[in-house]
Amino acid sequence: IGSSLDSDDDYFEEGEYEDDDEEDLNKVPMDKFGWFYKRNGTSWSDGDLSMHTGVDDMSLLGKIASWNKRTRTDAFPGDCGLVRGSSDGLFPPGLTSSTDSISIYSTDLCRPLHFTRSTTQDVHGIPVQKFDLAASNFANSSVCAENACYNNNIPSGVQNVTQCKMESPAFVSRPHFHL
Repeated sequence: IGSSLDSDDDYFEEGEYEDDDEEDLNKVPMDKFGWFYKRNGTSWSDGDLSMHTGVDDMSLLGKIASWNKRTRTDAFPGDCGLVRGSSDGLFPPGLTSSTDSISIYSTDLCRPLHFTRSTTQDVHGIPVQKFDLAASNFANSSVCAENACYNNNIPSGVQNVTQCKMESPAFVSRPHFHL
């Protein structure tokens, strides 16, 4: 995530930040594929995320405006290809107290991950909202009709993300282990 900080006043100049570099951000500098191969300490792996800073409208704070200069991805058709959600969990003040669901965009999956409120807890005297990964995230269209545009014609609970990164065969699911 880039930022445009005015060194004299220490505030964001624009409502969102975009890098004018015309470099092709879809070309990944790797000689082979591995989910986290050559990603430790990197900034190139997620691409160019442009997000709202909240300067013009605080309710948009953290909302992704574009990814690699686009508002949609070619990985999925229709609404499933739209770039939407928060950038890494940055939300407007008070949002998590007033809503039962939040979305965080994953550049690794080319889709938003949806979370639903599960409980309110007290951590070191601070009230916090706990959100869990929604059960519908990787459901196929027989379970969740809104997921039809992900073309997930496999058992429910597994998501085919092959078209997302380097067209490498990749499938994701919820964790299948218990601590």
